Amino acid sequence: FSRLSPDNTLSIQLTNDYDIIFTYNTERGRGQVLLPSGGQQSVASLALRLAVNQALRALSPRFKDSTLLLDEPTIGLSRELVGRLKSLLSELNEKQRAHIIVVTHDEELLDAGSTRIRLALREGATTVSYEGEIDEEYKEFVRKILEKPV
Repeated sequence: FSRLSPDNTLSIQLTNDYDIIFTYNTERGRGQVLLPSGGQQSVASLALRLAVNQALRALSPRFKDSTLLLDEPTIGLSRELVGRLKSLLSELNEKQRAHIIVVTHDEELLDAGSTRIRLALREGATTVSYEGEIDEEYKEFVRKILEKPV
């Protein structure tokens, strides 16, 4: 959370019931944030998903090669936060070879990973382009997903 949060005055705690408690800490005092903003909630949600994914990958060989799916993770985030998320995802990709799939319309986030599959709807047809190393088996998998049922 601290890597994504734009200031160090806000922290989060996870309760035993998996509720997120937001706490502010300033020189004037400390207290609970009762109505966190949408951006704060998005950052907390992202931080928790990334932490859980990292913990599972580290604790269990079964999850070592697990994939984290982030669907439109930048909704409600400022440009600064998008930059922080991009940096964090790039670091996870480089250092841990983490498998992360990001579904996004955010152009700034597109180059965070080492490979990209771009889908575009043009004149009623979906076009697909690939950047980076993607094997033919995976391209076939994508093609089958995109096929229309007969």
